[in-house]
Amino acid sequence: MNFYNLKTRSHVDIADADIKKKRMIRKTKSGEQVRYALVAEYEGTPLYKFVSEKDFLTALVRSVEGSTRGFVATMRQAEILGLRGEIVAEVKENLDVTLEGRRVQGVFLTHHHPDHIGDAARLALKHGVPIFCHRETAARIDVAQSYPPRTALR
Repeated sequence: MNFYNLKTRSHVDIADADIKKKRMIRKTKSGEQVRYALVAEYEGTPLYKFVSEKDFLTALVRSVEGSTRGFVATMRQAEILGLRGEIVAEVKENLDVTLEGRRVQGVFLTHHHPDHIGDAARLALKHGVPIFCHRETAARIDVAQSYPPRTALR
């Protein structure tokens, strides 16, 4: 992320991992003022970037996601593969709950990666809707077992 260094009057690029998030409350005559800042240090000089609450929350989410990715990346491959089934089941359940009671008009696939097409046939069958995708993506979806007929793919 880019910070402006007042001391050197130059822009400094700081890695996301080195940025701290800070919620600051300042007492004023009319009450309290809440400010959100991204804080870093460069060559001993503290750097502050004041941001909106929305940008602050986005930065927090990014750091949590980054921590999670870092944790998963350091785990042994066998542990990750062992958890795969549980993770997929949890995602499917959350998706089903989210879509419950909503009018689904179709399953739209942008490309053929397994993490995008893996549940398409089940969702299309459950909601009685077509799958919209490129013909090369359609060729990779295993519809024979779960979503006959193949003509539902457009």
